[in-house]
Amino acid sequence: MNRTAEFINNILFYGLFVYTILFATFNKSHEILFIILFPTLFVALAFSWLVKVKNLNPNFKFILNIGLWLNLLGEVYFFYHFAYYDKIIHFSTSFFVTMILYDYLSKEGKVNKIFIFFSVLGLFAAFEIFEYIEMIIFNYPFMGVFDSSGTMIMPPLDDTMTDLIFACFGSLFCLILKKEKIDKFNKKILSKI
Repeated sequence: MNRTAEFINNILFYGLFVYTILFATFNKSHEILFIILFPTLFVALAFSWLVKVKNLNPNFKFILNIGLWLNLLGEVYFFYHFAYYDKIIHFSTSFFVTMILYDYLSKEGKVNKIFIFFSVLGLFAAFEIFEYIEMIIFNYPFMGVFDSSGTMIMPPLDDTMTDLIFACFGSLFCLILKKEKIDKFNKKILSKI
């Protein structure tokens, strides 16, 4: 990762901590702190640790931090003002999770696209279950799509299913792109033999 990207990545990473501290200090509603900000910080820390331990591409931290901020901004504003912002997040996040898993498994020499696809889909299904549990415990509108006035424009079941469908599409799109890249590489090598 070049110095500029690393600098921006550090701003994004530590910005999550600053935002959480400011939110905890100045906001009277602490629900969002426990159900959104702390899990976001945990994911950022856990993934940074995983990049070091598993020797993953450090550029993936940058992608993850962008994704975490896009989700955080969605919770604060965009989910309630752009009806399909959540679907774009699910598509792009599953694309990047597939890319990271593919990259890691290819270094290990264990690439199995079916395994990768179902692992990513399972991860997103677990996330939807987590959203459901948080909705039950905290009565926070994680499920369903609402507009800025609080009117439901997509019921919870439809929202969950379309989230999973967009996650499927994102993962499949990444795997198709990877397949084409591998096929081009193989054709280049085979043509020289």
